[in-house]
Amino acid sequence: MTKSFDREIEEVLADRVVRRRGVPPSTQYLIKWKGLPESEATWEPQEDLWQFEDHLHRYKDKSVTRTSPD
Repeated sequence: MTKSFDREIEEVLADRVVRRRGVPPSTQYLIKWKGLPESEATWEPQEDLWQFEDHLHRYKDKSVTRTSPD
């Protein structure tokens, strides 16, 4: 079951891969929600962020740019 959020993403702050024995790895994103302080950011599974794909693509593009050699 996927979640539907009634909040808006302000920024994707970080990502992590969660690995558990016997379960395929999954990606989670640290989300800064609009109108809430950064201290209230939450880790959300990628599959629950289906309605925010544009934010995830921008974050991934920015991450690739930051880590690409000059």
